[in-house]
Amino acid sequence: MLGRLQIRHLYPLIVLALYPLAAIGPMRDNSFLWHVRAGQAQWDQGQVLSIDVFSYSMADAAWRTQSWLAELSYSGLEAITGTVGWAPALVALVGGLAIALIGIAVFGATRSTFTTALWMFIAVWLAAPFANPRPVIFSYVLLAALVLVLRLEDRLLWAVPALIWVWAAVHGSWVIGIGLLVLVAIQRRSWRLASLAGVSLVAVSFTAHGLGVWQILLDFMVNRDALAFLVEWSPPAFGDIVQGPYLLVVAGVVIAAVRGRIRLNDLWVVIPFLLVGLTTQRTVFPAAIILLPYAALAVDIKVPIGSGRRNSRVAWVMAAVAVAIGVGVLLRPVDAFDQERFPTDDLLASLETDRFFHDDAVGGYLIYRDWPAAQVYIDDRAELYGAESFEDHRAARLGSYEDLFERYEMREAIVKPKWPLGDVLLRDGWTVTYEDDFFAVMRSPEGT
Repeated sequence: MLGRLQIRHLYPLIVLALYPLAAIGPMRDNSFLWHVRAGQAQWDQGQVLSIDVFSYSMADAAWRTQSWLAELSYSGLEAITGTVGWAPALVALVGGLAIALIGIAVFGATRSTFTTALWMFIAVWLAAPFANPRPVIFSYVLLAALVLVLRLEDRLLWAVPALIWVWAAVHGSWVIGIGLLVLVAIQRRSWRLASLAGVSLVAVSFTAHGLGVWQILLDFMVNRDALAFLVEWSPPAFGDIVQGPYLLVVAGVVIAAVRGRIRLNDLWVVIPFLLVGLTTQRTVFPAAIILLPYAALAVDIKVPIGSGRRNSRVAWVMAAVAVAIGVGVLLRPVDAFDQERFPTDDLLASLETDRFFHDDAVGGYLIYRDWPAAQVYIDDRAELYGAESFEDHRAARLGSYEDLFERYEMREAIVKPKWPLGDVLLRDGWTVTYEDDFFAVMRSPEGT
């Protein structure tokens, strides 16, 4: 049977092998880095975090980490390996599993390996910007698994509450799963699914946070305005090459509906998530995970395929190449931090104080590098800092720095060349004490 492997069997595998390529490159994700230290803090304290321990600007403020289970895993891996060099392998494995589950759902809808591969390619394309090791990557796997379980009708529904429980322990986007459950329950007029949604809501209240899981959601809702300062929460950029393919998903859904391949009651699921994908950059890929099996019904693509021993040999060669690409990424540890995003050791060594101005990306890196010996001014935890803190930070980068710097007694700043702040500080007598291609350290004329 193995000898009968044909090229048509490999279309999805070849596409799947492309995904790990998105994980190649130096470490850029500042959010992942502070998550590693959050895991360490929880191992040390023997409990989940309920206050901020990383910043001096929000020190001891109420804050619950939404990703405690992922963070414990990150910190444990770092303790075992002494590095975060396993991050690309994590992305390749977890993200690749999400793409594979999407492919299975699409194949279940189309029964065509070629059609499945085409829509998997769109999934890979849309997933690539999020191919980083932060905990949200686990939510993609769990959402894809939930979509597949629901498509299998009654065979695996018993696993839904456990899946949602794990989801609530690794990322706050578990509410998407509850929303999908409720909508499918309406779609199918299924009291059983509605009951499972209720059981799942109870289950999330028994994670390590207990009822605190609801406080996490409340904090995000209260501080939603702060998300506007983070690029991933800005409106989708469908005019660019990165997220533009989502419009193909939308077109596929529309064509499938026009051709009568999407039933009227399917619209209970399709329309809400179609709209969700139009709200922010971060919601594009989750929406696509749900919509791709529907979009794949748009057209039937028949591709003539040869047969025989030669075809089989070519198929085996292609399979070997695809596997080699994936294994190559898995075995290639991250070897550097992105110097355009994170300051070098030499630059940080030039600082004379432990309270200095920096951006949220540098903040996440500093938590990883220096905590608990030092704390940061800001990082990307929008639900903690709120819109006012991010607005103050943006105003300082634009040059209105006096109130903020005085509030936190900042006499040094790490600035980027494109910020107006650098020119304003020079005008006010600050001096450059260290400079490279991406950052400069500036010091107040009053000294440190």
